[in-house]
Amino acid sequence: MTASPPRRAQQGNENPEPAQRLDLRGLGCAEPIVRLAVTLRDLPPGTVLLTESDRAAMRMDIPAFCVRTPTS
Repeated sequence: MTASPPRRAQQGNENPEPAQRLDLRGLGCAEPIVRLAVTLRDLPPGTVLLTESDRAAMRMDIPAFCVRTPTS
């Protein structure tokens, strides 16, 4: 079985289908952001990633991480 390439967000599509899911549930402090960073490093720009977490703080942590993290 070959992996299909990640789907990218289409312009104007507000609810694109995620290309990948990242389960961050049950992880301790800082571990979700570390796993997010590792996952994002390997994804091409424009790839839609769905994160799942049971930590309410992730609603603020993920956007803050994205603003503070340089992209290349």
